[in-house]
Amino acid sequence: MSCIFCGSLFTSFRPSPTNSSKSNRKTSLTSRSTINNNLGANKKDIKESTDSNNITIEDDEGKLDRITKEQEIIKVTEQLLSALTSGDFETFSRLCDPKITCFEPESLGNLVEGMDFHKFYFDNFVTKVNSPARGHINTTVLHPTVHLMSDEAACIAYIRLTQFMDRDATAKTVQHEETRVWHKKNGRWVNVHCHRSINSNKAF
Repeated sequence: MSCIFCGSLFTSFRPSPTNSSKSNRKTSLTSRSTINNNLGANKKDIKESTDSNNITIEDDEGKLDRITKEQEIIKVTEQLLSALTSGDFETFSRLCDPKITCFEPESLGNLVEGMDFHKFYFDNFVTKVNSPARGHINTTVLHPTVHLMSDEAACIAYIRLTQFMDRDATAKTVQHEETRVWHKKNGRWVNVHCHRSINSNKAF
């Protein structure tokens, strides 16, 4: 069955601030303090040097802010996929815009809008997959890449591997390529579009 869109374990790669970023920020602060305490220097030189260091500080803070926002997008994506995993439609619907659009293998190339299309699989597929008779399902997310388009819009793309046991108790792995667009509304992120493709050549 082609609708392998759930899993019982979500693994993501979370970007974190690098040591070099912290080091650069600390160096810039120290340099600025030293310049300000150099009373014998020309005032013009002090101002130019301080302005230069301010740019470095702002750049480093901007990088940290960007990384923090990227982590937010990965986290809400994790929450959404976890809801898919457990068959938690309430959480899934809370994380999705009511008018979410999607291109998925199940939509047969058509652009589908709204939650009814997704609820069908929660009602008829997810619970069966997660039943004890079907055994354990494992989902792994590879190479999550976040594009921040503004403070209220972001896009994440990743490869998703789903491992499961088929009816013959044979281990199977299916690969999907997914892209999700997130929009921040009323202070929280909601998924407004999803594009999911299945790579049948990578099925094992």
